[in-house]
Parts: sequence; structure tokens; C-alpha cells
Amino acid sequence: MKIVLFPIKVTGRSIRWVGLRRLALMGVGATLALLLTPTTGAEMRARLSGLVTRRVPDADLAARVRHELSHSPRTWHLPQPSVSVLQGRVVLAGEAPHATGRADLERVVASVPGVVSVENEIIVA
Repeated sequence: MKIVLFPIKVTGRSIRWVGLRRLALMGVGATLALLLTPTTGAEMRARLSGLVTRRVPDADLAARVRHELSHSPRTWHLPQPSVSVLQGRVVLAGEAPHATGRADLERVVASVPGVVSVENEIIVA
């Protein structure tokens, strides 16, 4: 007695047909998902961004910023500015020897995770 598991012959043509069928079903599913989504893409991106970037307490953020400024290769040799943080907005105050140093300080602070914006009140001396 011979047991047949697949009553159809498996050929290259049948494999391509099944592959195309799966691709078409995936496209139909993606289209339906987009049509039935209750929010717009911008709202979904904003929601995902809020989940990814969590609020950091201001004291912790200020400590991170000071650490980055004192350890970054661009700014460790510059006079360190005073740092104040309010709801993720960082205010830098102090003096810098040149305009490039002032810009480097701002760039390093902006790259710290959790910083929303940077107000650069550093004076070039």
C-alpha cells in the first residue's frame, strides 16, 4: 500500500504560483490594514516617538550633559559652561575662546539623548 502525502506534483511552476499567491495575499492584507487603521501616519509616528524617547529627570539630564561636555573630544579642553535644564531644554551660559568652540559646545549638548532643545547663551571672549 502506497501512502501519498501530496496528491499534486511539485514543480517549479507550482512553487512560483504559491509564491505569487502569498505575495498577493500579503499585499491585500497590508492594504486592508492601512485602510482600517484608526490614526494617520503622523499620529502613529508621534506616538511611537513618545514611546521611544522617555522623559529624563532634569537633574539626571544636567549631569549627563556636564559629563558629555567634559569627556567629548571636541569640548573637554574648552572652559566648561554652566548648564541648566528645564523640561529637557538645556541652557548653556558662560564664555568660549572662539566661535568654533561655542558651536562645538552646542553640538555636543544637542547630541545627548533626552535633550529637546539647546539655548546657547555662551559669549565668545
